[in-house]
Amino acid sequence: MAAGIVYLQTLDPASGVSALLPFAVVATALFVFFAFTQETAYQYGMDNKRALSYSLAIAASLFGILAAAIMYFRGSPPYLVWSVLTFFVFPSAVALTYLALSEKSRQKEWVRKWAEKWAAEWEQTFTSQHGVLRRGLSGALWLFSIAVFLIMALNGGGRYAWIVFIFAIGIEVLMSAVFAARGRK
Repeated sequence: MAAGIVYLQTLDPASGVSALLPFAVVATALFVFFAFTQETAYQYGMDNKRALSYSLAIAASLFGILAAAIMYFRGSPPYLVWSVLTFFVFPSAVALTYLALSEKSRQKEWVRKWAEKWAAEWEQTFTSQHGVLRRGLSGALWLFSIAVFLIMALNGGGRYAWIVFIFAIGIEVLMSAVFAARGRK
């Protein structure tokens, strides 16, 4: 809100972004930290050090984006804007990538068991003859629908071309019902 007030008083986008910068960076960092350390019904909370790493990486990235926006709105040359992005955003992206790839599962035991059971059921569904046929028909239906949409849109019927997707959704629902009824027999 402060950024909006500053911008409306000065009509200078750089001043608006400058007023937003400290509040957005700190608030985002705190939000990320508390969201990751919070234990839920499905997951255990993250370790404080790891959550702080995520929080700092996201805050640095946001700081870099906002600082680059300030420089851009102040009329700085593009190489300076890119240097700020390079200095803050790219290392943050590398840190976030490392953190995300090295993350261990924080799921609770009952969630893991449920996920394994669900995956086994879906694997059975997708490898069965009905599952393969249903996926093939569904893919063909949507390819055909997109082709009809494009043909109608490019030939001047763009106003009504979207109706094709309503019919495709209806056919998809009917196919689901038919294959579900066959699967129960």
